[in-house]
Amino acid sequence: MLENQIFGFALLLGSLLFMFHGCVLLFSPSRYLPMYTWGQSTIILVRKPPFEFWKRLGGLLLSAAIFLVFTLPAISMVFVPKGDGITSGNSPLPRDTARWDMLGLGLFSLLCGYILLFRPQSSVEMMFSADKSKLQDATTRKLWTLYVRLGGACILAWSLLPMGEFIKSLR
Repeated sequence: MLENQIFGFALLLGSLLFMFHGCVLLFSPSRYLPMYTWGQSTIILVRKPPFEFWKRLGGLLLSAAIFLVFTLPAISMVFVPKGDGITSGNSPLPRDTARWDMLGLGLFSLLCGYILLFRPQSSVEMMFSADKSKLQDATTRKLWTLYVRLGGACILAWSLLPMGEFIKSLR
């Protein structure tokens, strides 16, 4: 039952990551990740930035779809857990052997989550490698640093599942 709550919490954090993309597109599409453009660059001089209606509509639809499909079920998994256990599938190993693969996966995801949670600067710079000038804005840098940290928290929460499978296999 605790596994269901942990999985629901990790799913909730993961769905918040995708809702984050939709909300950034909806409210401030100019702060979104730069898209690679092929060919010759063009400069368009305008007095005020364009409204970018299609990006905003896409952000609204993405946020609504993620909320309905993933976030609401994740919230119900956290607060109203079912008695069914979550399994990682049948192992080709004999039943009474320790699942060292789950320990390795858990430790790897723990390390990745730690790096993303406590050292997000290099990840943010790699995300904006197409247009580093957008990172000059402090708000954009803080916004995407928060995103990387949320991703790290999601991976840290998920790492509890393989670690629990390993501990169960020791019994």
